[in-house]
Amino acid sequence: MENSILKKISKFIIDQRMLVMIVFAAACVYCAMSISKVKVNEDITAFLPANTDTRRGLTIMEEEFTTFASANVMLANTTYDRAKAVADEIAELPHVTGVTFDDSTAHFVSSAALLTVSFDGDETDQDIIDTMNTIRDMTAGPDTYISSEIGQDLLAQIASEMVGVLALAVLVIVGVLLFTSRSYFEVVIFLIVFAVAALLNYLHETQKHGVERIKTVQNYADAQYMRLSPVTRANLELTETMRGREKRGTLLWVLDKTETSMGKRLLRSWIEQPLVDADAINARLCAVQALYSASIARADLKEALGHVFDIERLTTRILYGSATPREVKALGDT
Repeated sequence: MENSILKKISKFIIDQRMLVMIVFAAACVYCAMSISKVKVNEDITAFLPANTDTRRGLTIMEEEFTTFASANVMLANTTYDRAKAVADEIAELPHVTGVTFDDSTAHFVSSAALLTVSFDGDETDQDIIDTMNTIRDMTAGPDTYISSEIGQDLLAQIASEMVGVLALAVLVIVGVLLFTSRSYFEVVIFLIVFAVAALLNYLHETQKHGVERIKTVQNYADAQYMRLSPVTRANLELTETMRGREKRGTLLWVLDKTETSMGKRLLRSWIEQPLVDADAINARLCAVQALYSASIARADLKEALGHVFDIERLTTRILYGSATPREVKALGDT
């Protein structure tokens, strides 16, 4: 009975695979649009009711007590005198309240020394982090092992470890799709969806702002541009010379009469990506010819563009909240 139900479900998914793909794509779009609305609370104690003794005790500890930072430094293949000298040197560093080290078995056994370092601040204090970095530099070497949460982002470490897990998951997903899909093109579609979802998640985690402005994702086709190998680009000296890798003496240097940073970037992209479609080339040439023939309008346009700042850069910085008052004024003047 169970196998029969599974067969019916599998048959339905295969027969209605286009509908399943549409539903899946809609779910991906919904998830992407909902990213900015999802907030993850990583503090499990925040879910405790405010009137519980545990919550009250934690609140008092957070407000009244300070957890001082500490670190364990293990030196392997060393002598007691050498480890003692390192301990004394660390003890002289600023914000270090003490270094616990003696000849007992708890701190020195078989040419291995354990130094316990105490600080006068918590793990998030920048002065403590700087001192910890100094200790790492002082004891750097293949025989040194440091255990401390000072200056360590546990979430970042977990994220880096998840890369291997994600790679394995991708291999499993690709394998399943290859064995269950009727055509290889379906596998490509699914992989594109996964890649877009991963990109949107990365943008949300790193940029924090502006991801909600992404409304659609369009396919980029390089068939409209001439494909030039790196060797060809270097020999043609399109944007940099072969010897000095300078702009002077290149095609970009000859043609660059632009007045704005945006124009410079656009001209560079046109040179690096030559068009291959005749209609598109003629349309661009006609536009250039029209502006070249209108000398008065061209002079007025040149004068007007001379007062235009980098709108693309300014709007991006304003969007992400990193613009200075001078940059906001520059956009207003533009």
